[in-house]
Amino acid sequence: MSFTKEGTYNFTIKEQAEAFGFIEYSTVVYEVKVVVTDNNAGKLIATVTVNDKSDGKIVFENTYKYVDADDEVTISGTKKLTGFRTQVKEGEFSFGLYKGDKEIEVVKVKADGTFAFKTLTYGVADIGTHTYTVKEIIPAGAVGNVFEGRTYDATVYTVTVDVVDNNEGKIVATAKIAGGEAIVFTNKYEVETAKVNLSGTKTYDKPLKGNDFTFILEGEIDGQRVKQEKKNDAAGNITFGELSFTKEGVYTFSVKEKNGEESFINFSKEVYQIKVTVTDNDAGELIATVTVNDKSDGKITFANDYHLTEIDRELVLTGTKKLTGRDLVAGEFAFGLYDEKGALIETVTNDVSGVFTFSKLSFRGSENETANYTYTIKEISGSDSSITYDKAVYTVVVTLMDNGQGCVELSYTVNGVENGKLVFNNVYTELETPETGDEFPVILMVALMLMSATGLALVLVLLKRRKSGKWAA
Repeated sequence: MSFTKEGTYNFTIKEQAEAFGFIEYSTVVYEVKVVVTDNNAGKLIATVTVNDKSDGKIVFENTYKYVDADDEVTISGTKKLTGFRTQVKEGEFSFGLYKGDKEIEVVKVKADGTFAFKTLTYGVADIGTHTYTVKEIIPAGAVGNVFEGRTYDATVYTVTVDVVDNNEGKIVATAKIAGGEAIVFTNKYEVETAKVNLSGTKTYDKPLKGNDFTFILEGEIDGQRVKQEKKNDAAGNITFGELSFTKEGVYTFSVKEKNGEESFINFSKEVYQIKVTVTDNDAGELIATVTVNDKSDGKITFANDYHLTEIDRELVLTGTKKLTGRDLVAGEFAFGLYDEKGALIETVTNDVSGVFTFSKLSFRGSENETANYTYTIKEISGSDSSITYDKAVYTVVVTLMDNGQGCVELSYTVNGVENGKLVFNNVYTELETPETGDEFPVILMVALMLMSATGLALVLVLLKRRKSGKWAA
């Protein structure tokens, strides 16, 4: 300041407050007096007093204050799920925030796949760098980071929070993620395929041999048609091939018996509706629940009935007469057919060629049964002394048996030989006729008879005497 005249000059000095809210400005006002005098030496001398003090100082003291003495940081992240399911479930995964070895907090994921730890607050006392780690909580039972179908992310994120005074009255906390801009944990969820083995039972009123009947399974899995044809085993078990399911859903199938061409079998008309409901058990497995005709304990059973289509059978027994010594004459020999009690059923005679034939025998068989009928056939001996008659007796056993194919089969044996022959052999011997006037044979015969009578009388006498103890001399 320059002065060109003597005099007293008064001034005030004060601080001009600015618009910085973080500075508390001084309100002191200083009164400054300047007395200007001539020193008679050619100079004007200025004497200054501050608040009437010659040694007064002008000092303004301002105070730095915090407009915002705290700052907050929220550490958060995202869970991504790949594989069988991509939608995260509320609370499905957990994450931990640590500072050194100290656990700060553990939180669970939200349904939208995000998670966030509680807000961290920093003040003046926290100015500096704070280091944290964030990691996913892997269940204790995990093998190779895999547990219940989930492959967990073993990544450990390092987060640093720098807390500074920005010299504008604020504490500023800044979080930085090492190696990236976000915390993202990616898991994979996989499930085991659901497998179903459908089976059933075949019943039949004949013994099963295996591969007797055919059964058809039809349906669709994930747009692909499924058709299986299987046969029963000897125990009546029906086993279809394994059905595999890789997706959740409801799958429907039908099971029925394939009709055969056998007219003697009443094939089952049952058609079973099979429903397979496949769900994720949230533990890495697809679970299949099966119902048969809407019953959880339903059974697949096919019952077939057997019946005879041909039950009546006939048999004509025929035989042969052979005669040695001369030619046969039709009707000269008779043959009898007898039942098992010996009662005569029929008598027939031979024809000129020696053949004899009994009337047709009729039989009726029964289902699942075997029946035997026994007959005897023999020649009825005549009175012709020139014929030696055959004494043979033939036993004929007729067997009726259900052949299992809807028919009664007839078989017979003759004296134990299947389809044996009935043959009677007679012999003719021509008798000698005595010549007329030849008396010798007659006289000889009479003499022999007399001798025989005399001898017999003698024997009787000897026996009598022996009993009485008297013997003739």
